[in-house]
Amino acid sequence: MYNFNFPSIGVLLTSRNNYDFMEKYWIPRTIEFCDIGNIKILNIDEDSTEEEKNKGKKLCKKYNIYFMDRENRGMLNNLDTATRFFSPEIKYIVWFQHDSWPLQKDFFRLFDEIVFSGKLDEFGVVGFNAIAQNIFKGEGEYEDVIKKFNDGEKPIAVLARGFVGQGDHYYCGCKSTKIKTLINSNLFSNPFAIESPAWYSSSVNVKKFKENIDLSHKFYFHKSWDDIAFQFLNKNIYNIAIPSLYIDHRPDLKENLGLPVTSVRLVKKGDDTFHSLVGFNPNEWIGQWGFDFEKRATFENIKEKYKGTLIYDFYNHDYRKGPLRTFKGII
Repeated sequence: MYNFNFPSIGVLLTSRNNYDFMEKYWIPRTIEFCDIGNIKILNIDEDSTEEEKNKGKKLCKKYNIYFMDRENRGMLNNLDTATRFFSPEIKYIVWFQHDSWPLQKDFFRLFDEIVFSGKLDEFGVVGFNAIAQNIFKGEGEYEDVIKKFNDGEKPIAVLARGFVGQGDHYYCGCKSTKIKTLINSNLFSNPFAIESPAWYSSSVNVKKFKENIDLSHKFYFHKSWDDIAFQFLNKNIYNIAIPSLYIDHRPDLKENLGLPVTSVRLVKKGDDTFHSLVGFNPNEWIGQWGFDFEKRATFENIKEKYKGTLIYDFYNHDYRKGPLRTFKGII
């Protein structure tokens, strides 16, 4: 029998010089807003300055968050650390960017119950439905989607990222000036197969991660979750999105604390104040996977290498016609 007092999920944050934002936004909108029960939260510090690190230690102690210095740099290594930190009962780790948080008070209970049921045991990465301000940044777009959610509708916002499949780079069902092709919301209301999560927040199957993920891939932050997702696809393990679980993504709030709205601008200048430069250069993805992350046409030259895998299946799939595969009965 399911009991939320004995959770099947753990929560991970990876931090680098952003504890003021964590205190002002992530904690109030996650720990203080959500019913988090006995779920443990682990914060791994990725080489913050000593001043920031001390700030982080005090903040984590105040809110009963476990603080840990990184063992080895990078998201894959951080997740590996987290798999050893959490108890053996933890089946999924849920990771958040600091400018992302659940929109449902019972988000963790809902997801934890699904994980406990065993219905996600065979998947690799599981993503959520993100109302992302950086995608809905046209006049009134974000506000319109949020209103739909608050009015009890179930908008299909940003569900996944796609790079080899036919269509846009994002699976999105709501009006957006940034997205050229909107998906048919009626076809994407159930959990479905994805290339990669829209990783404002994402979760990973601990057992599958331990068994299948090569930690030597050098994507320390940028493209890291995409690499994990592709490693699963390359072994014919499905990744999915669950449209009924909602995440808010508010990079615009960074301006209130004098932070860059997008750290990519700093990385392009060689500034690693918030995120590592390792893995950002397009040549690093090309070297690992054989095609340009941003140029789908380059996959044609190496497609035979992936024949028989889900990567190849996604390449031949046009998501504008619906999901590659839908998984009913999960929720």
